[in-house]
Amino acid sequence: NPGGSAAGGGVCEAGLGACGGVCVDLASDRQNCGACGETCSGGGRLCLEGACQCPPGTTDCDGLCVDLTGSAAHCGACGRACGGALLCTSGVCAVDGCGGGRFQDHDYLVCSGSLNHAAARDRCREFGLNLATVDSAEEVQFITDFTGGEVWIGLNDRNAEGTYRWVNTDLTATSALNNGELVSFQNWEAGEPNNDDHCSGGFLSIGQTCNDEDCIHTRIDGTWNDAVCGNSMAYLCESQ
Repeated sequence: NPGGSAAGGGVCEAGLGACGGVCVDLASDRQNCGACGETCSGGGRLCLEGACQCPPGTTDCDGLCVDLTGSAAHCGACGRACGGALLCTSGVCAVDGCGGGRFQDHDYLVCSGSLNHAAARDRCREFGLNLATVDSAEEVQFITDFTGGEVWIGLNDRNAEGTYRWVNTDLTATSALNNGELVSFQNWEAGEPNNDDHCSGGFLSIGQTCNDEDCIHTRIDGTWNDAVCGNSMAYLCESQ
């Protein structure tokens, strides 16, 4: 009853309303928000300008007011959870030592610590992710802008020469880690893959071994090159 009478017959001041004989500010009272008896209950909602709503800087996620810049369960958007060891930083799932990004509902980490292909794959799995699988020209452009350099991705032909597969995306798998889906979309650099065997002059000297180029990394322009899997470089992890 805005502007009504309080207990004892007094009249509420302008801007206040009488609820149960008490003068209250209907614009900010959580028990009487906008009208007597309208309660802002739970979830951190406040009564702001006569309506139950989340405080500035937070978002209503199924009745819970959430800071999307720092919530691991709602990182950047309601329901967008950071898996594994990832933390939500500035609305992006990331981890120490790696930069975080997001594209088409997938989380990405670009990690500058140089590892060989297998170690990079295993490190991504520790984060609850995997070495990136690239499916489209749009994703290539995102990765190129995001990484700004050469990084390992999940493609390889370690199991069968010339048959390129992505790493296994089943994080529970303990074998056949390189035996995932066959490649469909491709973005090779001109002249690649060439499987350069890195044998000087094509001949082996005593004690020398050749190293086939079985693992794939991006170039700075986003195209792909095959390289020796034991080489160390930065790597790109992706959620599945």
